[in-house]
Amino acid sequence: MDVSEILRRQFVESLKGDLRAVPELGNSLSYQDLLYMELIYLTPGCTASYLADTLGIARSAVTTRLNRLESAGAVVRTRSESDGRVQILTVSGDIESYLREFYGLLDDVEGVLSERYTKDQIALFGEMTDFLTDYYLKNSEK
Repeated sequence: MDVSEILRRQFVESLKGDLRAVPELGNSLSYQDLLYMELIYLTPGCTASYLADTLGIARSAVTTRLNRLESAGAVVRTRSESDGRVQILTVSGDIESYLREFYGLLDDVEGVLSERYTKDQIALFGEMTDFLTDYYLKNSEK
């Protein structure tokens, strides 16, 4: 199996996991809703501005989607204690539980890898992953 095939397989399996999550979280949620909720869950102190900048879309589009997600009970906005003008986003209840379980699998990977591979091999894997991330980011902006 060559590297591109390995990466495609991992990407496809990741997408399939996300697609399986949508019905589990509620039929009214879209794949794009899940993307927003994952970014919110994975980004401590997440704001609407961060989402707009990260996704490269208008703040008004983010606000519209967040309003819908908040109305559906999927997202909660709270005022920042340090700056009352800023609203911090979090996912709510069942969504948070699902994402914690889903991403908990990633947390388990470290232990599983350390049982099978040396620290040097894991460090090399980290370097390769960082390189690929930087490569994708650099070349996707073209």
